[in-house]
Amino acid sequence: MQGAVLGKGKRPDYAIFPDEESLNEASSKPEEDYYRRAVAVGDAKAWKVSFDKQRGRGSFEMQNPRFQIDAYLRDTPPKWAILTNGRLWRLYHESTSYKLDSFYEVNLPALLALQAEFEVSVEKLQPLRERIEATDRLIDAVVYRLYGLTEEEIGIVEGK
Repeated sequence: MQGAVLGKGKRPDYAIFPDEESLNEASSKPEEDYYRRAVAVGDAKAWKVSFDKQRGRGSFEMQNPRFQIDAYLRDTPPKWAILTNGRLWRLYHESTSYKLDSFYEVNLPALLALQAEFEVSVEKLQPLRERIEATDRLIDAVVYRLYGLTEEEIGIVEGK
């Protein structure tokens, strides 16, 4: 379950909860207790925002999305954080977020393109798969004939 966090500033855009009960409980708590049952925090940027460049004004920590995520992990109980601009999705862990280059990243457009390429490949491979199956059946028939197997013996070999 995802909860939007009200207000701007040094707070993540989202808190991610394991279930609706945790979200409802957090919603009734004061701000300092809001994240206690969250499993992760999340921050969303605009599509073209770079995670690795300084932007805007304000404290240095809040000018760079990577520093911002590290600050959220240090300032809130969850051990995991998600940073996204819709295109890139990064997963950070509290124990390594300070390194700023230790994260798991998914490039969503590249992943979707790979999925499309995979689907085209499967379609292209289907005729080949059918030819291989036909060839296997032909080889089996030749071997059965070579050994003079009866229909009953062929059934046993094929597990029928």
